[in-house]
Amino acid sequence: MAGTRDLNVFLLASHWNMMLPLVVVSPTRIIFQRNHSQLRKPCLQWPNKISKIASELPAIERYWHDEALSVQSTKSARGKKYVLSMFPYPSGRLHMGHMRVYSISDVLARYYRLNDYSVIHPIGWDAFGLPAENAARERNVEPKEWTQGNIEVMRKQLLRSGIIFDWERELCTCSPDYYRWTQWLFCRLHSHGLAEHRHAEVNWDPVDNTVLAEEQIDINGLSWRSGARAEKRKLKQWHIMTTKFAKRLSDGLKRLDQWEDIADIQSNWIGPCDVWRFMLQMKKKNGEVSEEFFDLRIRDPSELSQCAMLVIRKGHPLAGGLGHDANTVVLNFVTGREMSIVFVPVDETSSEYFLNARLAHKSSSFDAVLAKKFNVSLNIASPRLDAEDVIQIAQKGKYGGYETSENLLDWVVSRQRKWGTPIPVLFDAVNSKESVPVLDQDLPVLPQHTSNRELVPCERLSSGKGVRETDTLDTFFDSSWYYLRFLDSHNDRELISKESCKQMPVDVYVGGVEHAAVHMFFARFMSYFLHDIGVMENPEPFDHLLTQGVVRAKTFIRVDNGEYLKEADIIKKGSEYVDRKDGYAVQVLYDKMSKSKHNGVDPLQLLDSDGIDLTRLQLIAAASPRSHIDWGATDNRGLKKWLNRVSSLVNEYVKQRQVPVALEPTSCCETEEELRALYNAATRHVIVPHIANELWSALCSVPAINESLWNRNSVVSEQKWPIPDSDAETEFMLTALRLSCGRCSVPRSVIENCSAEEALKLSKEKYHRLFFDLLAESGHEPVTCKAKVHKGLLYILTLKFDNSVSEKDLSKILKTVIRDVMKVHFI
Repeated sequence: MAGTRDLNVFLLASHWNMMLPLVVVSPTRIIFQRNHSQLRKPCLQWPNKISKIASELPAIERYWHDEALSVQSTKSARGKKYVLSMFPYPSGRLHMGHMRVYSISDVLARYYRLNDYSVIHPIGWDAFGLPAENAARERNVEPKEWTQGNIEVMRKQLLRSGIIFDWERELCTCSPDYYRWTQWLFCRLHSHGLAEHRHAEVNWDPVDNTVLAEEQIDINGLSWRSGARAEKRKLKQWHIMTTKFAKRLSDGLKRLDQWEDIADIQSNWIGPCDVWRFMLQMKKKNGEVSEEFFDLRIRDPSELSQCAMLVIRKGHPLAGGLGHDANTVVLNFVTGREMSIVFVPVDETSSEYFLNARLAHKSSSFDAVLAKKFNVSLNIASPRLDAEDVIQIAQKGKYGGYETSENLLDWVVSRQRKWGTPIPVLFDAVNSKESVPVLDQDLPVLPQHTSNRELVPCERLSSGKGVRETDTLDTFFDSSWYYLRFLDSHNDRELISKESCKQMPVDVYVGGVEHAAVHMFFARFMSYFLHDIGVMENPEPFDHLLTQGVVRAKTFIRVDNGEYLKEADIIKKGSEYVDRKDGYAVQVLYDKMSKSKHNGVDPLQLLDSDGIDLTRLQLIAAASPRSHIDWGATDNRGLKKWLNRVSSLVNEYVKQRQVPVALEPTSCCETEEELRALYNAATRHVIVPHIANELWSALCSVPAINESLWNRNSVVSEQKWPIPDSDAETEFMLTALRLSCGRCSVPRSVIENCSAEEALKLSKEKYHRLFFDLLAESGHEPVTCKAKVHKGLLYILTLKFDNSVSEKDLSKILKTVIRDVMKVHFI
C-alpha cells in the first residue's frame, strides 16, 4: 500500500506541472535553458505545523522563479508539437483576454514538454493598422515610435506574467524583415494571376478616410473604429481572388474533424459553392470599354450561350434607377453580343439571384414582359453550347469560368493608410492602367519610398518609368502567414526553408471564436496558395483549434439611456442597484471587459495583489477553456482551501517518511482514498509550478519507498508525465446533439482501441443499453457515429441523427433514463 501511495504522490506532483509557470522576472531574463536542473531544498520548513501554503505564495514565487521558467533543452524522441496562440496587437497594455489565451497555450506547451515532445510556443506582434496610426496622430508622434514603445511595454508585461514563450522566434509585422516577405507573397499572387487592380464598390469610412472590410462594419452599418456610417464608393482597388479557392477551402473543412463548430462558422461565411463565376466586360452604349466587370454567378454555364439580357435587383452596385440601363451593356463573351441590363424592384418569380443578379430566360413569362417593355429580344440565333465548352471559352479568355461561392467576394486588400505594408507595385508614369510588381531584389519597399512621387526607372513599363502605389495592405494580409514565419523568423534568403516547413502544421491554434470566419479563412487561403506553388507540403495550416471563451466582468448600465457606469457611481438599495447621483435604476450583468464599459480588470494589479500563481489558477480553474468566465462572481477562498488541503497531505507524507512507522491497514486505506481524491482534483484543476516545485522538493526531502519511480535529483518540470496503467479504467462518454447521453467507467483494454462502429456495438449491448433501448422504442436510430479518444482518460462516442431527431426528443429519453437508474439505486 505504501508503494502505491508513493506512486500516487508522484502522479499528483507531476500533474501540477502540467500548468503554468508564473514568475516575476527582469525584462532581460526571458527563459532558462538547462540540460539538467539540480533540485534545491524547499523554501519552507517541512514538515510544518500549520500546512497553509496559500499564505506563503509570495515567498514561494520569489524562491522558485528560476525553476518555474526552466525548460530542459533536449531533443525529443516523440517529435514536435507546435502550440500557437493568436499574436496580439500591441496596444500597450495586457488585458485579461490576453492573460487567458496565453495561459491556455502555455498549459498545453508544458503538458507536451512533459510528454517528451519538442515544443514550439512563439510570440510576436500584429503591429500595423489604423488604431496605431490614429493614436500616434493624436499624440503627434510617428506610428513606428508609438508601436515600438507599446511593444516594449507589453513584452515586459508578458515576462511579468511568467508565460514561457520562444522569445528567440519573436517577430513583428511592421519590421522590414517581416513585411519584405509579406510583399513577396503579394508579388507571387500577382504573378499567378490572383491579384487584380480593378474598380469595386467598397465600404468607405468618411472619418478615417479609408476602405473598410465587410467585417469592420457592424449590423447598423457603422464603422468599427470611428462609429461613422459607412458609405458605398466605387474605387479602384487591389483584389486577391480568394473566390478561386472558395470551393476547395469549403471542401477542406469537411476533413477537419477537430474543428467542430468553427468549421460550421467558416463554412457558413464562405456560403454554398454550387455556382459558376464569370467576369463579363462592361461597355458604354457609345462603344467605350469600361474598366469594370460584371460579376455573374449562375448554376448552369450553358445558359450563357442563349442569353441576351441580365436582370438585377436592389442591392446590386448597378441598381441606381428603375427600368432599363440605357447607358451600360455587358459583352457576352460566348455569343460576342451585347446584353442589356434591366433593374426590377421586386421579382417573386425567381429565387436564382446570386449577388442580386441573374440571367433572363426566354421561357419565363416575367422576363418576356420585361424584354418587350424595354425592346430587348431574348431570341438568340447561335447554337446552345454545353457547360464545359462555355467554361473553356471563359478560362481561355480570362473571363472566370470556375466553381465558387454564391455570395463570397474577392478580398479587397487596398487600404488608404500610412501605417501598413506598402503594396509593392509600380504604375506606368504615362498610362496608369499599366502596372508591374516590384522585383524580388528590390524588396522590401519601405514606407518612405511611397511617401514621395518620384519617378522610378523600370524597363518593364512601356514608358520606362513608374510611380509607386501609395496604398498599403490590409492587416489581415500580414496575419495570413505569420504562423509560417515563426518557424524560420531569421531567414533572410526565403520566406521559410523546406526543413523548417516540415514542422507544420500548427498542432493547436488558440484564439477567439470571433476570428473563425475572416482571419482563419485568409490564413487557410494563403496556406493553400503556398501549397500550390510548392512552399508547403500540406495545404491545411492548423490541425486542432481551441477557441477560448470571453472573460466577462460585472457591468452597470442605466436602464433609461443605456449609459455605462463605473462601479463607484452606483449604490445598492435592497436588492436593486441605482445611479448614485439621481437614483435611476441600473441593470447589472456580466459582459465582455471593455474600457468603454468601465468593467476592465487590470491583470498586472492582480498579479501584484494576489500573486502570480493564484491569479493564473483563477483564470484556468474558473471554467473550461471554451466557456466564458464571469470574473469576480466567486472569490478565491475556495482555491486557497484546496491549495492548503494539498499541502496538508504532502506535509503528512513528509512527516511519516521522516520517521517510518508501521501503519495499520485501516490507516493505509484511508490515506490511499485521500490520495486518490486529491489526484482526481488535480486532474480537474490547475496548480502552477511555483507551488509544484515547492511540494516536489518537500517530497524529495525524505526517503522514497521506491527510488525508481522518480528522479529525486531533478526539478518537477524534468519528470515524466504519468502514464495510466494498462489495466486502469477509462471514461466512456456518449454524446449527441451537444447533449451528454451517458457515461460510465470501462477498462482501457476493452474500449481504447475500438473503432467507432465497435464502440457503438458495445454501447448498445452493454454500457448504454437503456438509452439505446428507449431510443429504439421511440423509432430512432443514429445514422453515423464518430469516436474521439484521449488515451487513459476518455473515450467519446458522438452520435449523428437525421433531421427527424431533435434535442427535445433526446432530452425526453434522457429524463426517462435518469428516472429508471435512480429507481434501481433506490431499490
